[in-house]
Amino acid sequence: PWLIKHTRPQYELNRRTGMVTVWHRFRRKVKACIPFSEWGCVVEFNKFHLAVNTTYKTVLVCTGPKKYRIDLVKLNDTDPKSLGEAERLWSFVQQYMDISKPLPDVPLWEFFRQLDPTTRAFDARRQRKRRLWRDMKQGTFML
Repeated sequence: PWLIKHTRPQYELNRRTGMVTVWHRFRRKVKACIPFSEWGCVVEFNKFHLAVNTTYKTVLVCTGPKKYRIDLVKLNDTDPKSLGEAERLWSFVQQYMDISKPLPDVPLWEFFRQLDPTTRAFDARRQRKRRLWRDMKQGTFML
């Protein structure tokens, strides 16, 4: 209970407003609210000296008057092992934040696709089933 009560988001990517909100790490205060268009992507290469493992980390950076940095690896729970995965994550975030494009077609947002006007119109044109992911057979897609 204590952990849940004191857990705070570090950042928010808001599709409706097009803003990225960064919160203070320990207080419940907003540090900055910056338009997504002012953010860029950096893919960092990490090589561990004791192992052969290398990873790529996708990071959002804002180089305005104050510098902010958001580690996007937290979105997918694991470090991307290839440069392609890091680039796909950035492409995914760009599509999510661009209101002229539909939401990325992933199971997580299936319920919310009908709430977004751009996505709803896109799905109607393509005649996409409303329960596409839920009704899909187990072996049809790879996890």
